[in-house]
Parts: sequence; structure tokens; C-alpha cells
Amino acid sequence: PINALSDEGSQITLVSQKAVSRMKLGPGVPWTMFLQVVGSQYCEVQTELYTLRLQDRKGQIREVTAAAVATVASCGRGLDLQPLRQLFPHAREEAFERPQGEIDLLIGSCDRSLLPSGVLELVGDLALESTPWGCGHPPQSKMPTALRL
Repeated sequence: PINALSDEGSQITLVSQKAVSRMKLGPGVPWTMFLQVVGSQYCEVQTELYTLRLQDRKGQIREVTAAAVATVASCGRGLDLQPLRQLFPHAREEAFERPQGEIDLLIGSCDRSLLPSGVLELVGDLALESTPWGCGHPPQSKMPTALRL
């Protein structure tokens, strides 16, 4: 399994080099990108592109192209989502699962079809949305349904 996170603010999909090794993807396609992390300047990065095959909740294989980076991100201990559970009492428990530890895959806006879409429930300015991964996570990844704040 991989820890994945969707980020509509990111313009690229990234995969950690550790995940590439674990998935035994072999050599990627050499690629140069200019990367800007929030709060820093653009920098040139020599990397490799990989095609990842992800299975969605309906069993359909979704291919994404991801640039390998040393580290994608890390999530600390979970937040207390009890207030959100009260706002969305009909949501399945899996909707409140969040990845912890190292993030293996960041899905950016370039893979729009994999990002949250389709409001399931709206409470004030908060929306519970669906993803191709469903509400919770499929066995092949940890892609939670998005809670948009």
C-alpha cells in the first residue's frame, strides 16, 4: 500500500523515490523540472518520470505520470476529526481516515480526474466530496475522500 494525498494547488504529481523502489518500477524517463516549494524560489531538479497504475474503487486502472523526488511530504499524528464527524453523520468512517507518516504519492492538478469532485454533502462552507477511490481507501492505496474546508 501507498500513502497518497491529493493537492489541487500542486501543478504536478510527485512520487517518492522510496515508493518507486518499493514498487520495483525500474528506471524512469530522465526529466528536468523547475520546482517551487511553498515559501521558496524555483529550482532546477533532475529527476525521472514514472507511469503508475492505480486501481480505483470500481477496479478500473488509472495511469498517472509522476516525477520522482526524494521526499514528497510527511503527515504527523492525526487531527481530531470528531467535530467533522458530527457535521457529516452519514459519511462512512473511512471518510475521516488520513494518511500518517511519509506520503508516497501527491496527486496534483495535472491529474484532475483523480482529484475530489462531486459534492456528496454540503454543510455551510464545508463539502464532503467523492474521489475515484471512494469514501476511504482501496486496498492498493490510502486515498481518502476529501473534506474541503
